[in-house]
Amino acid sequence: MVELKNKNWIARLSKIDYAFQPIVNIYTGNTFGFEALLRFHKEAGFLSIDDIFNQAYQEGLLHQVDLYLRRKALVKFAEFKGNSQIKMFYNIDNRIFDSKDYT
Repeated sequence: MVELKNKNWIARLSKIDYAFQPIVNIYTGNTFGFEALLRFHKEAGFLSIDDIFNQAYQEGLLHQVDLYLRRKALVKFAEFKGNSQIKMFYNIDNRIFDSKDYT
């Protein structure tokens, strides 16, 4: 498994958190799932959310950074209580597929 080992990136990404935005069926009012949205990019030293992924891509760490953030989102999402059928939606930067360490 690809693992992020860059201590600077780990320290910065540890300041990132997620908010979960409900995805609601407009006909029933029922929540279908939640989209994982990054928060606190400025506290982590990034100008924008795009800046996180652009810097990671430029440094050849995009896949590693994505897996780190994906794991973080899943851990937080797992804390939700209640309906086990609710889904989490996670946005992926498609440049990951060009990463040398992507499998």
